Amino acid sequence: MDFLAATNPNITVAEVALLLLLTCIANVFGRTKIALLVTCFFSLFWGFFLNYDILFISYRGLQHSYLYFGFPFLILMLTLIGLLRQD
Repeated sequence: MDFLAATNPNITVAEVALLLLLTCIANVFGRTKIALLVTCFFSLFWGFFLNYDILFISYRGLQHSYLYFGFPFLILMLTLIGLLRQD
């Protein structure tokens, strides 16, 4: 539990509230796929782009930056293909 107490989260309450609001609105109107896409976008934003400074300023190595930015876009493309596919 000391690890959780020592961390400094970068996610603001406003971003969490926006995520909750957008997913609730999408689910109320029956747009479950859009709610999943919004959740995927927020988790990728928080995981990859919000921590950019921490990862690249301290690491100082940009030789693998195409992998760092390529995987989120690949995940988004595969998610869009899966969500737009008709069953």
